[in-house]
Amino acid sequence: MSLHAETAAPYVYRAFGLTLQSAIELPELRRANRGAVPDVFVRLGDPDAFTHPTSLISAGVRAGPNLFVMRVDQTTVIAVVDGREMVVQLRPGASPESLRAYLLGSAIGALLHQRRLLPLHASAVVCDGVAFAFVGHSGAGKSTLALELHAQGLEILCDDICAV
Repeated sequence: MSLHAETAAPYVYRAFGLTLQSAIELPELRRANRGAVPDVFVRLGDPDAFTHPTSLISAGVRAGPNLFVMRVDQTTVIAVVDGREMVVQLRPGASPESLRAYLLGSAIGALLHQRRLLPLHASAVVCDGVAFAFVGHSGAGKSTLALELHAQGLEILCDDICAV
């Protein structure tokens, strides 16, 4: 299964050094310049249609070399395929905010990994042209520190997922 022209999406974004064409609005991301060529396609569809070999990693998560499938009870099912495609099935009653949290968190981390990039659970800022990343467990204060440094005039490079 692959993406074809008939599944073109209205939203195009830049994130993690990639251009994402999405059928889902992702207001957390920066819009791409007009005419940008997509590297990644985010579309609505059936994540179970993929037959790549996978192994169970944890409850609701299966992964293999070219496929990552995440099932989030009451929210969504997301398949990340070949580092190029994210197929999303939103469950009835699920909030768009919850979907975006999983899509832009764990799923984008899997996509970056498939593209042979190192996704860190980190926030990063830019100071004098140099990036500084803060890594740590959830709740350690990475985002808070990045926001405080932003208030002091530094640019926030990323929050939650940092692609190296």
